[in-house]
Amino acid sequence: MRRKKTHDSKNNLKIALGFFIAVLFFILTAFTFRLVSFFKASVFDGAHNFNVLIYKEKFFFDIVSFAPDAQSLSILKVQGDVDRQSLGKYLGIPIDGEIKLSSDKDFSEIRENKDVEKALNNYFFKFNKIETNLTVLDIGKLWIFTKKVSPVSINFKEVVVSKSDASKEFAIDKLMSDLFNDKSISDEKVSIQIINSTGVSGLGNRLARLVTNIGGNIVAVNTADDVSSISEISYSGDRSYTVKRLAKILGYKDTKKENGGISDIVIRIGKDSLSSNIF
Repeated sequence: MRRKKTHDSKNNLKIALGFFIAVLFFILTAFTFRLVSFFKASVFDGAHNFNVLIYKEKFFFDIVSFAPDAQSLSILKVQGDVDRQSLGKYLGIPIDGEIKLSSDKDFSEIRENKDVEKALNNYFFKFNKIETNLTVLDIGKLWIFTKKVSPVSINFKEVVVSKSDASKEFAIDKLMSDLFNDKSISDEKVSIQIINSTGVSGLGNRLARLVTNIGGNIVAVNTADDVSSISEISYSGDRSYTVKRLAKILGYKDTKKENGGISDIVIRIGKDSLSSNIF
């Protein structure tokens, strides 16, 4: 009788141990998936240019360009009659992330305080009080980079923009290329061709402006004879950082091309891009 009880106790112990191991396995698996998703959701790689729009009021914006590869940081103070959604399009630069501050006080500190680290800290540590499309990991990496930048490598500029004044575009582009040039793209020096396949004139030149402002080497802007529904990027050789960056900015699929042409990269603008803020 005692042997049977002992045998039953051992079986119960094995069952309990097996159940515990199974539960532990599922918990660890779920945690691993959450951890992977957490890192995948991050959009700042910590190594290349990343532009963040900071705003509170309707027509007052700051765009902070973090450039780890150049160990520099640029802050552009923007004022004018351009709304948030079309600001990147008007200036000809990509916006990678946005932070909406909860108070005018927080906003004025970054606009008026030359101590950038202190000003950025004021809202980096108020993550629960801001609206942003960045993750906690992104905010943390941006904060760490900010602490590493020397004060002499921080640039402050101001610009007043107006939708009705197209004559300022050249001066604005000069300023944008100075502040938002992506060193990694400039260093790669790969040639880029843009083909407008939308049937709408002018879109190729608009995209060429943005690509040039971030350091891209545009060798041709052409208009296709046929209209294409799908936008895409094709490239020869290795999938360079320039390809990856352009694909991320534009949201285009990139594929390797078999035959070489006049350029290393070809960007084809299709009709699916007509609703993009880029254009």
